[in-house]
Amino acid sequence: MTQTKLDALPESGGYDWEETIEDGRKVRRPVVRPCRVLHHGDSSGSFITYDTSGDPWMIGEAGGSTYKQRM
Repeated sequence: MTQTKLDALPESGGYDWEETIEDGRKVRRPVVRPCRVLHHGDSSGSFITYDTSGDPWMIGEAGGSTYKQRM
């Protein structure tokens, strides 16, 4: 899998940031992304790929969409 294709996949689990305006100031808060159970099919086992930095990612499907999850 290329880095471009990996970057295009939504991430399952982990953290994100939410920005809101409170009292006229921009406030940035951490938000936990939902972690999904990723399926890999009956015979394929788990699919692990590495990004250009060498970090491992698991690729799988949940709810009809493909996701990546940091290992």
